[in-house]
Amino acid sequence: MKPKQTMILLAVVAAVIAGIAAYQYVLVPREKAKHQEEALLFPGFDPAKAAGIEIKRGDTVSALSRPASGDTAWVVVSQGNYPADPEAVKNALDMLKGLKETTPASEEKQSFERLGVDEKGLRVTVKAGESVIADLIVGKQGSSWGTNFVRKPDADNTCLVYENLAGAFDKKGTGWRDKKIFAANADDITGIKLTKTTGPAAGTTAQPVTETMVLSKDKATGDWGLVTHGDSVEPLDQDKVAAVARNLAALSVAEFEKLSPADAGLDNPAMKAEFTMTSGKTYTLLAGKKQESKYYVKRPDRDAVMSVYQYNVTNIFKDADALKPLPGGAAPPPEFDMSNMLPAPPLGQPGPGGMPAPAEGLTP
Repeated sequence: MKPKQTMILLAVVAAVIAGIAAYQYVLVPREKAKHQEEALLFPGFDPAKAAGIEIKRGDTVSALSRPASGDTAWVVVSQGNYPADPEAVKNALDMLKGLKETTPASEEKQSFERLGVDEKGLRVTVKAGESVIADLIVGKQGSSWGTNFVRKPDADNTCLVYENLAGAFDKKGTGWRDKKIFAANADDITGIKLTKTTGPAAGTTAQPVTETMVLSKDKATGDWGLVTHGDSVEPLDQDKVAAVARNLAALSVAEFEKLSPADAGLDNPAMKAEFTMTSGKTYTLLAGKKQESKYYVKRPDRDAVMSVYQYNVTNIFKDADALKPLPGGAAPPPEFDMSNMLPAPPLGQPGPGGMPAPAEGLTP
């Protein structure tokens, strides 16, 4: 073959290879993305643009909003602008973003009631400003868990989607509220002030006794100390104080209570915890009456009365002696290990050391 013919052949082969590559790596992905976009229930939906969510079933309406100031925090408008659970909101909006019309279920209006997508269904509307960017009716669960029948309000066709939309949006009562009491990182806490007030014994005229403990973190070393007189600081067990800080930062609600602060003992709280962050922001927790295994608590800057489990409170409001290192740097006593315990002998049979086991109903 002549050199000129060889060059032409090579050029043709190169052109064919370039064409195949362009088709495989450019045109196919572009076409695939186009079809995927067309299959989306709400093409172009962007969770970042969402500023309001309304969830309605019958006369029950839940409304969430994100302030127009650009704040990323959502609030539950229908419940006094209480902070919304950020993960719950993100999960719900992400579900809408990826929602696809995968399985047609019906194209007849007569099936609306049977599939739960009639006026009694769960209506979800998402807005960006005054513009509606997503609107659908969530109906009954499909034949498998994690699926729902859905319909756009102005459409006759109903489809089955493989997302648990009812679980994401149909939250009862205070389900949209953020159960984390403080948006705080334990490592960023620089100071803790714990105050406990003990009432007088019954039948006495003594005045209540208030005790305050101030814990401070050294900026240079990061070590915690107990502030005693003026600037004097007494060393503390670092792990124990760090545990107090972690418990404060991670404190979560057990229940939102329908009580007034006065009825919950929060007008004159028995305990108060204040902690300061590296940013200078200070959070405060008030703890009032104990009810069974829980304490009533609230933040002074919020109206809601909440309850937390008893161990949450006792793990925060420690006495100073409980936070100090053991004398001589001794390690704490080991926890009692029941795994080495011998099983109890049958009633009436000799136990360890030849001693007979007690008869039923008797104590040794």
